[in-house]
Amino acid sequence: MRILHVISNLEVGGAEKMVVTIANASVQAGHTVGVCLLVNRGPLATQLDSRVQVYELNRQWRFDWRALKTFATWARQYDLLHVHLKHNVKYVYVVNLLFGIPVPVLLHDHSAEVLVDGVPKTRLPFFVLSWLRSQHYLAVSEELMQWAVQNFRLDPNRASWLGNAIACKPTADVKPNEQSDMIKLLLVSNFRRIKNIEFAVALVAEMIKRNIPVTLDIVGKPLDKAYYAEIKNAIQAGGLSNNINILEDVSDVSGIIPAYTLGIHCSKAETGPLVLLEFMCGGLPFVAANSGGISRDLIVYLPKLIISDFSIQEWIHRMLQLKSDLKNFKAHIVTLFDELYSINRYQDKIFRLYYSIID
Repeated sequence: MRILHVISNLEVGGAEKMVVTIANASVQAGHTVGVCLLVNRGPLATQLDSRVQVYELNRQWRFDWRALKTFATWARQYDLLHVHLKHNVKYVYVVNLLFGIPVPVLLHDHSAEVLVDGVPKTRLPFFVLSWLRSQHYLAVSEELMQWAVQNFRLDPNRASWLGNAIACKPTADVKPNEQSDMIKLLLVSNFRRIKNIEFAVALVAEMIKRNIPVTLDIVGKPLDKAYYAEIKNAIQAGGLSNNINILEDVSDVSGIIPAYTLGIHCSKAETGPLVLLEFMCGGLPFVAANSGGISRDLIVYLPKLIISDFSIQEWIHRMLQLKSDLKNFKAHIVTLFDELYSINRYQDKIFRLYYSIID
């Protein structure tokens, strides 16, 4: 097969990481794979297999005529356009309208915000929706797929869902001192209000108040600059600057995971989330909010990792439970990752979907 992935850039984010994962798995299986970056490159581009063809469109604005025409030329060389995120499918629609692209399109929807009440929804113009109904839709959770079928009036036969996966690679041989009282927490999330990072700050503040030795590293980009400023101000106002650090320049989380005691993830809405797979791959026990498909899996197999509310007292209790038996929980999550989320299982499913669309 010849597959062209389409996304704005490969900055650090869940959708962007999945582009790299799928592209690498596909080219390693012998398929011809391209990745078209509509706006700019981004640090994750360095993680692509050397056999993946990277196209940098560098469009200057949405209706950059040169870019539109160039994209059409590239697209015609492939059997399928795998388009990530809803705003990018609008661009592909415009190119098809102007120049015609005789290639089927698969929209891969990674967004969770539409599932949360009170959060603005991504809206697609009616003419884009009309075109999309003759294409194909892939969600990262069953709930998101059902939402799209209902709200976009998609043909259920052209809609499917597939949870996230990662290619697990060996981590650095760095281990925290499990006998130490210090709890080193890792939170991986770009700064967006729905990620609920303020809860993590409040959690650390309460642990310090209870004389529980703790540090927290937040790995993420300031996508929402106002929210980023709020979090920084909360850290400073709470006198937590010695306990909480923000790391903006980490593109490969797997390389730092072994240095931590526990992971936390407190987002109010998710479709994956991918970071929980990164924690599992690295053998890092964690406490996470019950949001997203992976959390719903884990609450069945390892319920101590998932909490259905934001009670600070309960989160602290769970973290202390995990800390008291780290080796046991590490073994469980690594085994569960291999059983449920291996890249081989994902690869088989995505290839079957590709073939069904192309045929």
